[in-house]
Amino acid sequence: MIGILGPVFAEFQIVRPSAQLLEDALDDLMERLAKECKHLVQSNERATLTARDVEAAVRLLIPPGND
Repeated sequence: MIGILGPVFAEFQIVRPSAQLLEDALDDLMERLAKECKHLVQSNERATLTARDVEAAVRLLIPPGND
């Protein structure tokens, strides 16, 4: 995570515990997103994940107004 943020935000620094917290949160979000995508594909009896499925999963996990 730190290796990715470094070149993008060179003027900022992040301590390792904060980076680990951010990485854990992103891992959790990605896992929940993958599970929701799987559920959407299976409930529609399809074998292919589409961009629309991913959009729907994101909207279900992060409702509008949480910005």
